[in-house]
Amino acid sequence: MIQERSIEDIVEDFIELIRSGQKVSIESFAAAFPGHSAELLELLPLAADMEKLNVSWNMENFPELPESDFKLLKKIGSGGMGTVYEAEQLSLQRRVAVKVLSLRLFDDEAQKAQFVNEARLIAQLHHPNIIKIIDAIYSGVFCCYVMELVEGTSLDRLHFSNIEDVVQIGIQTAQALDYAHSCGVLHRDVKPANLLLDERGYLHLGDFGLSVLRSRQEGSFPEIAGGTLRYMAPEQVTENKSSVQSDIYALGATLYELAFGKALFSGSTAAELKEEICNSLPEFPRNAPRGFAAVLKKCLHHDPEKRYRTAAEAAADLNRFLNNEAVSAENPSVFRRTCLWMRRNPIAAAWAAAAGVFLLAAFGALFIGMRETRKALEMTEFNARLADQTLEKIFARISALPSSHENNRLLAELLPYYQQLIRTGKLPEEKITSACRIIAQSAIRSGDYALAESSLRQIIKLRNESAAKNILATVLQKQGRREEADVLCRSVIAQCKNAATPQEKVEAVRAMLALSQPEKEEAFILLEELLAANPDVPEYRFQYALLLGVNPRMYRHKKVPGVEPNALVLLTELVQKFPDNREYSSELLKLALNKLRFARKFRSRYFGEINKTVDLSEKMLGRFPNDPELLTNVMALHTGFIALLRDRGEYIPARKRIERLLSVYEHLFYNPEVSDLAREKLIELQLKRVTELTPATGKVKLLEKISKELQLYRGSRLKEFQEKYANLTEAQSSSSPHLRNQHY
Repeated sequence: MIQERSIEDIVEDFIELIRSGQKVSIESFAAAFPGHSAELLELLPLAADMEKLNVSWNMENFPELPESDFKLLKKIGSGGMGTVYEAEQLSLQRRVAVKVLSLRLFDDEAQKAQFVNEARLIAQLHHPNIIKIIDAIYSGVFCCYVMELVEGTSLDRLHFSNIEDVVQIGIQTAQALDYAHSCGVLHRDVKPANLLLDERGYLHLGDFGLSVLRSRQEGSFPEIAGGTLRYMAPEQVTENKSSVQSDIYALGATLYELAFGKALFSGSTAAELKEEICNSLPEFPRNAPRGFAAVLKKCLHHDPEKRYRTAAEAAADLNRFLNNEAVSAENPSVFRRTCLWMRRNPIAAAWAAAAGVFLLAAFGALFIGMRETRKALEMTEFNARLADQTLEKIFARISALPSSHENNRLLAELLPYYQQLIRTGKLPEEKITSACRIIAQSAIRSGDYALAESSLRQIIKLRNESAAKNILATVLQKQGRREEADVLCRSVIAQCKNAATPQEKVEAVRAMLALSQPEKEEAFILLEELLAANPDVPEYRFQYALLLGVNPRMYRHKKVPGVEPNALVLLTELVQKFPDNREYSSELLKLALNKLRFARKFRSRYFGEINKTVDLSEKMLGRFPNDPELLTNVMALHTGFIALLRDRGEYIPARKRIERLLSVYEHLFYNPEVSDLAREKLIELQLKRVTELTPATGKVKLLEKISKELQLYRGSRLKEFQEKYANLTEAQSSSSPHLRNQHY
């Protein structure tokens, strides 16, 4: 009888029927074998997917998700652990993807735990190239999680004729993997079938079913077998060792297959594949691009130590290949670098070639006449000017971006090209000074004081600028080198005090006020002279405000015509007029903090001035979100002002101030460009806020919000925040027991 046959034979019959061209419904076929129907309903869709067969499926018999917000619409695909469906979220009327755990695995606690682990790991990953988790539902009837619906095709069903398209996919995949690794998550099953490409060309990494989380205690990944053998690294095959490097190996195997239309190794059995993986080297087609092949060879190296240290390094090399730059994986000759440069800069290469031709013509022109020689020289100068203009545009573009260590280093790497042009004698030295100044400004904004110092010293060496010396003195102070800073300031005073130009005199004032023991009287005499001639010059007013801030009583009676003798008012006006000037904002915050020390002696007018500064500080946060000193001072100013409001009995304004500050920091928290310090300020403020809240419901909501933020925060203070959160949760658990189940 048919029912007595093995289930393997039944599946084979099903596949043969479909291949013969017959239209067969999975449900009707399974119903013919009542003894195996439940198991067939699970196995037949998987078999059809593996054989890439077109089969029909009765939509009315999809598994239901009782008491959920989701209605299954159609099957998208199947895997070893479950089936993925397209579904509708009824409350929001939007399409989503739902992965349902296979019924045959529902009672297997180990498989269910792995399924739940997949949802938990993906839920903490927030990256544009990683499929996002929306919800998870675990009941006694079914187990599933809900993901964003990606309209796309898995890469195992696509053919690529253009290497550049494969490289773009590789860059996006490497960036997604690097983000997951930074969150302590290994994927362990990178392959074309787990990569989706949508209609816009964006890559989406999915199926984290085999992923593992790095141990917080040991800082390493557990030795667990898993993955698809064809994409496994040698150490996974022989020792069951998974690491960042094994994911990078799988990335290399995937890109090899996509680029060259064949698998990395051709073995048809597990034994053959293991032998090839451990003992064979991949063969590359003769027409494989050198740079791309070098990247893949480094990804696929047998020794994990000789692969890329991070997926970000692999992405950077793929980017270099795409931009016709030398990749770090190869050691190109000078000729090779020249060829790459010519591909990267065809116009500049053409000009360089033209310059060479004209240079040869110039030698020939010695016998013809000076007229031709002059033309060749003009062309050489034109080429130098063209290179200078190109570099200037690059500097301007990068310096306009938010300041970061990466941007600063890129600017520093461009500096030698300027130096080379200057050595030719075709560009003035002020070009290198301008470049160094841009680098120094960017480095100071991001707190990279070592880079700022080296750039400023180069300016001083070339031009002996007093302004650069003053800025360098400030940088030295920030590094705790006060004595060196004072020596530099005194050299500026000696150089500029008796100078004829106002610019040099104001630099002398800056140096006097920057000394550990400011020379206030001499500074006031110089400022009085400068302000009398030009009372509206912002820099003069700024220095006068700094002088007033040092000792307001001493100089208030010595009024300068047209200038209000109030440091806080002067600085507030300057910040409002020049919001991009970080120095003005920083000094205003410092002065306001200093005045808060004498808060009880405030008169109404001074209280209003401080209030205005607090309002301005919120705008400063948005403009300088990565400035560590400014972030710290803004937090201190708000905290002090809120305490002052409470001392005055103004509890409602104090509470509103706290909520406004929380709102500003919360907005910064979810900005990917913002530093960890801004995120730390929000969590720190919220933890303190929990202890101040009286209603239990308010505490519960705030603790839930902190729990979600701790899942995203990866900074150095994570352990400290987790301990404080645990203590606050424990204290609250008696009145709100459900908080015991919160995880971070």
